[in-house]
Amino acid sequence: MVLLSDAAAVAAHALRDYWPYILLVLILARFTRNHYLLGLHDIPGPFLSSLTDLWHFFHCLFGRSWKDYELHRKYNSPLLRLGPNTISVSDAEAVRIIYGYKPVFKKVCLTYRCMSSLGS
Repeated sequence: MVLLSDAAAVAAHALRDYWPYILLVLILARFTRNHYLLGLHDIPGPFLSSLTDLWHFFHCLFGRSWKDYELHRKYNSPLLRLGPNTISVSDAEAVRIIYGYKPVFKKVCLTYRCMSSLGS
């Protein structure tokens, strides 16, 4: 029992002293996972958008959704990565496949709210 309490004390001491480094490693691991391991790393887009959804959030918050078209032209791609799990599609044929009568892929409400701000 004494060994267990000593080990817990050592672990608590290490956690107290090294928590900023542990947090940094966890954040970097999450960003690495978002960028490389979600299967979307081949789709072009702004680098920051491959790490976090904050890029897309601020993009919509400040009413810059119309710039997606410019980004499609900049990256010369019908697919554009706007977040770790968010893709913008500009090809009409791909849109029909994705959003057909029986869609295979999930539509996200945030995108519709962001796009509806364009009309107002």
